[in-house]
Amino acid sequence: NFHNAAQVRQACDAGLRDAQNKLKVLEKLPASPTWLASYDAFNASVEDAFGPVAFVSNVHPDEAVRTAAEACEQRWQGFFTSLGQNARLYRAAKATEPADGIDHETLRTTIENFEDSGVGLSPSARAKAKKLADRISLLGQQFEKNVRDDKTLVPFTDAELAGVPEGIVKAAKRDPRGRALLGLDYPTYFPVMERAEKAEARERMWRAKMGEGGKPNLRILAEIATLRRDYARLFGFDS
Repeated sequence: NFHNAAQVRQACDAGLRDAQNKLKVLEKLPASPTWLASYDAFNASVEDAFGPVAFVSNVHPDEAVRTAAEACEQRWQGFFTSLGQNARLYRAAKATEPADGIDHETLRTTIENFEDSGVGLSPSARAKAKKLADRISLLGQQFEKNVRDDKTLVPFTDAELAGVPEGIVKAAKRDPRGRALLGLDYPTYFPVMERAEKAEARERMWRAKMGEGGKPNLRILAEIATLRRDYARLFGFDS
């Protein structure tokens, strides 16, 4: 549990330090029948360290904690992009013989992930791939933050909300015209979409939900599209 930003930063430092130490051990392991299990255990430990931080960045009520978690996520992203370009692990994966069909499929996707991360590119292209991936991750995080922090309120008359659970209607704030103002949070959005009898009300709610994040997110999407095209071109593809 994270009660303040300092705890998030401490957990981030400890998690990344432990991941780096475990990575050094993994890098020394040669290809063998047990290599895949070691790699899987390493990934599980990384997920255990990263997962709670990524979770609180989306749900914690304290903005300072969320901000610290978002900063930690970016540090982890740097670790992940470097991990994806780790030539030692890539070579070990390619040299490992699968014990069965499950191992075979796991190794196939593992090797593809390394290659998609740019492990086989020239040093300069590999560095550019990492820079692009890190930027795309940062933009994606900002996109999600804009969605999460969107304060849009959709006005509805009581008649328009026929069928919507009474508790939601009664708890809603009202505008000067007496209309209920409903936010786009899941506990409000889904009951409206599932229970509102009027199609027009459901459509208005849906359109508002699809526009979460507003114009800033349109600009972010445009930049992400450009960066993804640049990333693809490093591998010889047009898009």
